[in-house]
Amino acid sequence: IADMARAAAIASTEVQSASAAWARCMESRGYGGYSSPLDPSAKEWPEPRPGSDEVATAVADVECKDVVGFVDVALRAEADAQVEMLEGAASGTVEELRRYWAELDLD
Repeated sequence: IADMARAAAIASTEVQSASAAWARCMESRGYGGYSSPLDPSAKEWPEPRPGSDEVATAVADVECKDVVGFVDVALRAEADAQVEMLEGAASGTVEELRRYWAELDLD
């Protein structure tokens, strides 16, 4: 459920909007070309130690996430998706139990 909820959150309108705001913030700080907050960490950076470009990008990334409230939006969307999925799973389980008990016909 966690992976499905994360995927649903990433695809949600709220997270997409926060991602776009984050990308605009990054561009305004001179770090254009990123469309998602996942992009900087996926970039191939020189090894083994972070260089000044990587550190500066990381600082801008965190600052922009803070400015647009990205983490709060993403966590809320993921939690909402988890609740929705669990409620769906629980209601399905309840219906299955009702059918099972009806089939037993214990009256």
